[in-house]
Amino acid sequence: MPNVLISKSAWNIIECEIGHFAADGNKEAIVYPLFGFLRASQCIKSPWEPINLTDIDTFVVTHAFAPPREYCNHSQVRAGLQFPSPEVEERYENALQAWARQYTSQYPTLEIGNIHSHPFATGRTTPSGIGGDYTRIYSLWQHMMTRGVNTALEIIVCRSKKTSQVHWIACCFGFDNGQKVVSLGAATIVSDSDSRVRKVLSRPFRELAQGPLWENAQRQNVPQLHTFRRASNGWIAIGAEVEGNRQLAVYLPPSFPNAPHVLYQTYDSAERRWSSMKLWRLQGKGFDYTLVRSIRDHVLTHARR
Repeated sequence: MPNVLISKSAWNIIECEIGHFAADGNKEAIVYPLFGFLRASQCIKSPWEPINLTDIDTFVVTHAFAPPREYCNHSQVRAGLQFPSPEVEERYENALQAWARQYTSQYPTLEIGNIHSHPFATGRTTPSGIGGDYTRIYSLWQHMMTRGVNTALEIIVCRSKKTSQVHWIACCFGFDNGQKVVSLGAATIVSDSDSRVRKVLSRPFRELAQGPLWENAQRQNVPQLHTFRRASNGWIAIGAEVEGNRQLAVYLPPSFPNAPHVLYQTYDSAERRWSSMKLWRLQGKGFDYTLVRSIRDHVLTHARR
């Protein structure tokens, strides 16, 4: 099962909010996190194949947003928000979405989630069940499915067993392929400079300064190249003519040019048929300006046999 990490800056916001309402009558609380994920090493899938829980090595919570406390309507048995008017609620929703977009627009795997607390629980806790907390994770799963991810992340904060002072732990849960909630254990709090946090917050190659230079060089080296576009979850899709009725599609994963592989397939317009997806191992040549040409020549060589 995936590990769950929470950056120290996000945890500081979460812990402060949870602690504030726990001190105010042992009330539950809500915090909105942004979380991304790192694929497992064995997960080699095209951009449109759903990512399952077992395809993920690590979930990483990178940022957190605490709602203005004047809108919080928490109690000992539930956490929720209450607004004086629909207009205020709309302004709040717009502000929350604007906060999330400034990050999700740059970092393709980030999604906004939901963290709440069970201050009455010590050592461990679980979702409350159908009609309760399962509603949260089920709703998030439905949204994640529209993004090509067949799971969700539910985090519930409870008290730890340490008694010298108040400590909190984040109990984590995912959604398996059978739509069942499974435990992912307790989250680990890590430095903002942790390599896994930095990796989730890596911008796609095409959006870096060298990305357009590499794209222009590819176009010059492969005149048949006609498409260069951003696909889902940070993938880059490249289209090129091969010969006759055939076209080549090359898919660069979000970690390109540091990825060990790219995927490719061909399309026969006469037969209206895609070939099966194939793996091209880069062997340390991810930044090679002749990448698309090499794959195109490889396809041509095999096609003529």
